[in-house]
Amino acid sequence: MFNAENAAMAGANEQEDLTQEQKDEVILKTLTTKNPQAPSNITTFSYAERRFMKEDSIPQIVFHYEVDGDIIMVNTDAANQQDDDAEMKKKNETDMLYSINASIIQ
Repeated sequence: MFNAENAAMAGANEQEDLTQEQKDEVILKTLTTKNPQAPSNITTFSYAERRFMKEDSIPQIVFHYEVDGDIIMVNTDAANQQDDDAEMKKKNETDMLYSINASIIQ
């Protein structure tokens, strides 16, 4: 469990003592759109021209995708429980809709 007091104490003891010159130093960082993991040259085969061609433009786009959840095997107790829960939820919702419709009709 996280304890803020212990974290503050540990952080204070582990800090470096900087000189005034080091504290006043300005470090500039520039963000660019260039992807450092993109290949520098891409060669593809053109069937129309029957030769390898170097691509002039290299795509710099990167997609980040994250999913929260668990993967469960199909034939396990957890999967069967999940299926049973889904069926029970659907049955309860259907019963509730029927009861609402019945009360509206009366």
